[in-house]
Amino acid sequence: MTVKLHRLDKRSIPEQWERELAEISPPTNRWKWLKLYWEEGHPWEPVERYIIGEMVPASSMNAPFMAAILEQLQDPAPPSGHGNYFDTAAGVFVRNEDCMITERAWHCYRETGCWQRPYWVIQGTKGGHKRWFTPVEQRLLRFMGLPTDPPAPGDLPYAEWDERVKNNLAMMDMMRGVQGEMKRRQAIAAGSSLSQESEKEKEVEFRAMLVKWLAEQVDEIAPDVHRGLVDSGAARIHNDQAAREKVWEQAEEDFVQTGNSKQSLITIVK
Repeated sequence: MTVKLHRLDKRSIPEQWERELAEISPPTNRWKWLKLYWEEGHPWEPVERYIIGEMVPASSMNAPFMAAILEQLQDPAPPSGHGNYFDTAAGVFVRNEDCMITERAWHCYRETGCWQRPYWVIQGTKGGHKRWFTPVEQRLLRFMGLPTDPPAPGDLPYAEWDERVKNNLAMMDMMRGVQGEMKRRQAIAAGSSLSQESEKEKEVEFRAMLVKWLAEQVDEIAPDVHRGLVDSGAARIHNDQAAREKVWEQAEEDFVQTGNSKQSLITIVK
């Protein structure tokens, strides 16, 4: 037995929220922008949260892996007819592995000409969090002893658009800008020892900001997890709690100052 995959809820978005988000990320057909929507979820898995989607214009979907996604977005039939269904007997959602889009993304493409993918979930007490972490962010969280996946939509208390959400989005934008600018300036400073020293100071500031921000992203689902840029095995070499805390703190400081974890030697900014 199968059931309808997706209820595209028509719950309206307050115009003021849309205006404020557009001030941060205005709609465009040239590059990515953000759009707020209400996610109802499914009868078997309710969500009922506001989500901010990242809108990728078709004109900018040039990467090879995006060709198949664009083809499915342009398909006349919505993805609910692509072999996805909920198996009521087994109680599990069965997704056709060849289907790369959601029904919501299919409908949104017809409205905006963009591929919509979840970007930010508005829930909890801190203005929400990213929907997905990048592989680099996941590695860093792992070495901090923190969960590598953010809370799922619906896992944290209901919340609405407010100043906390706007501040989070502004922080995300600033961090992307800082990282991009650092990479550009590193290339320019390559031949100058004085410039290289200045850039190293900026990298330290950025990594400290990154560590703090990532920890806050998962704080509501792991408030008591000890943090530090070492894996759990390394932390267990000390039975004394104070000694473990010192190991974690030293590893975190090592990352902030050098960009490397003593255990992983991963580099976030290079």
